[in-house]
Amino acid sequence: MSESNQRSSRREQEAEHGTQTREIFDSAQAAARRAAALQTPSNGTTTGMDITRTVERIRTQNPVEKVEQAHHLAMEDARFKEGHCVRSIHYGYKILKELAENAFGYLYEAEIVEGMKKVWLKTEPMSEDPDMKKFKVLKNELVVLQAMCRSPANETQHFSKLLDSGCTEKYKFLILEPLGENLYVITRLYLNSSFTKSTALRVSIQMLKAIVDLHTIGFIHRFLKPHVFAIGLGNAIKTVHLTDFSLCYAYREANGKVKRPRRKQKILGTLRYTSRHSHLNQELARRDDLESWLYLSIEFFHLNVLPWRGDQLSPSVLYKKQKLFDGDYPRVFKKAPAEYYTIMRYINGLKYSDAPDYAHIMAQLEPAKQSNNIDFSLPYDWENLIGGTKLPESAESTKPPPKAPSKSTEVHTAVVGSADVEPQPSNSPPPISGDSVRAVERFNAKAKKGVDDFIHVSLTDTGEHQGTIIQKDSPMRPTKVPNSNTDSKSKSVSTENQK
Repeated sequence: MSESNQRSSRREQEAEHGTQTREIFDSAQAAARRAAALQTPSNGTTTGMDITRTVERIRTQNPVEKVEQAHHLAMEDARFKEGHCVRSIHYGYKILKELAENAFGYLYEAEIVEGMKKVWLKTEPMSEDPDMKKFKVLKNELVVLQAMCRSPANETQHFSKLLDSGCTEKYKFLILEPLGENLYVITRLYLNSSFTKSTALRVSIQMLKAIVDLHTIGFIHRFLKPHVFAIGLGNAIKTVHLTDFSLCYAYREANGKVKRPRRKQKILGTLRYTSRHSHLNQELARRDDLESWLYLSIEFFHLNVLPWRGDQLSPSVLYKKQKLFDGDYPRVFKKAPAEYYTIMRYINGLKYSDAPDYAHIMAQLEPAKQSNNIDFSLPYDWENLIGGTKLPESAESTKPPPKAPSKSTEVHTAVVGSADVEPQPSNSPPPISGDSVRAVERFNAKAKKGVDDFIHVSLTDTGEHQGTIIQKDSPMRPTKVPNSNTDSKSKSVSTENQK
């Protein structure tokens, strides 16, 4: 074939496949540069092998498949049946029922075998798979809860207490103080309406106090919604608690300065309550928690007042949120107190690194009480349901109580903590054996080197070689075992919706 014919043939092939080939090549080349796993040559060029590996990596990383893989791993290693026993160094916990699940873990109502006290137990599988890293949230919760344990008592009244923690070779777990129903369940299922003005304003104030306390210890929440606020039980039934710290982020450096914003972030939270900066893929700050709080507070006065309710398109929701801040939806502040408009203007003026004036915001809520003739002495709306047909005082399950574990019941012993184990009563799971104690020493040695993130954080924050975090005056201290025929006086827990 002549040289001219060869050139003509090449031109025809390029005309036919050129556009598609260039798009694929450019996309793969850009992905290859971004892939952290690939080593780019020193001359800055990208080889054909790099592109091939990147295209293969992108092809195998289907987000839906990753979620299903994470959920399958959680079902295998971190999901238990009723009556199953989980053991930390000091206590055994018997699963009573499953309360909730997410992509990579489960929440259970459990009972301390030694003391018959109801607790919450959160589990998550142990995995070193890099693809599962983004699903790991229990470590984040542990860090936040440990920071709360070091805070004054008056700054932690709006949070569930961390009682215990530990892990086995297959899963890790946290033991938390149980709470009541979350605000979404109360408004949507029990009341089927918004709160009264008296309850809505007090809930708004309590939510703000919880957010302030979280910011004080150096974290922003980034996932505020009605589901993460729950009422207490017993004497704490008037208190609103903030939960679910899976997406919390430490916004301060070690020297106390605000971290520099990262260039681009994925949208976080739910479309309905997340801030405008999240829609724009910008780094979130304290101002963004306050913006989410504003949406929640307004909605508790009227459930259907937010203009973007039901909208599932991020650009459309962002457009309507911006219109609200521009003052294009005056009817919103006819349903909610007009003082929230002043607060909205203040939040809109905050910059990324600004420290919000929480006292100024709180001061704006006092006129709202007076202008709307709100009486704070009235009971909360959910208190009126106590003892009724919808929200019983003790949210006991309608299912029959779980049978006592038999001798063949499987018991997982956590390999974390001190080797000093107190004698266990006869009805508790068997104590840790000598082999397990030696396993503790080997595991702690690995933990010091950072082999396991969960335990490494626990050891770093506590400074002690133990996996349990128990206050001196905690009710979790060993007590006499009650008689088998004595009824439990502790209140159990209702379901909490999680993400």
